[in-house]
Amino acid sequence: MIENIEYLKELQSLADEFGLAYETFSTRQELLALKSSTKVVFLPSISNDVKSDLLACAAMLIYTPRNEHFGIVPIEAMLHKVPVLAATEGGPTETVIDGITGWLRDVKDTASWTKVMSDVIQQSQEEPIKLLEMGIQGHERVKVIFSKEKMSLKLDQILEDLTLTSRSPMLITLTSIFLLIMTVFIIILSMMKWLLYS
Repeated sequence: MIENIEYLKELQSLADEFGLAYETFSTRQELLALKSSTKVVFLPSISNDVKSDLLACAAMLIYTPRNEHFGIVPIEAMLHKVPVLAATEGGPTETVIDGITGWLRDVKDTASWTKVMSDVIQQSQEEPIKLLEMGIQGHERVKVIFSKEKMSLKLDQILEDLTLTSRSPMLITLTSIFLLIMTVFIIILSMMKWLLYS
């Protein structure tokens, strides 16, 4: 997408402006050849293998989109036992529990984001067990609330409730749209799980 290419160029220019050495990779082999002087790595269009490798060694995942409707990325990170730093708006407010599975911060308050990142760097060196516990909490949350089985049970309950009550035509249409969205979501989660564990 043109927008993504332009955004990558903008980020690379920003790295140049701040004097940060960067490299841009797309394969695992390129990533393995990372120079020690590199401060920033850009990874456009990475494979699932590379994504899994990165999540396996990450101390945290920073998720910056605003007003995201749900956001599968925090779920993927928590599935890999990685705490998530995300915005206090949109989907992350449903998936991330502040202080337990990660951190939720106002996108306008950059100082609070910086503090969390600094704290994580320090904890990863001095108290890694705290980050590990957060990661485990996130993993459990994904299994308990967002697993394919749990989502299927929730959908079954909604369908059962619909058959037991009479609804107005408008409500039936809205419910049908909701069920379609839930079905697509379950399919995406199933595919994600299959991709992550295949």
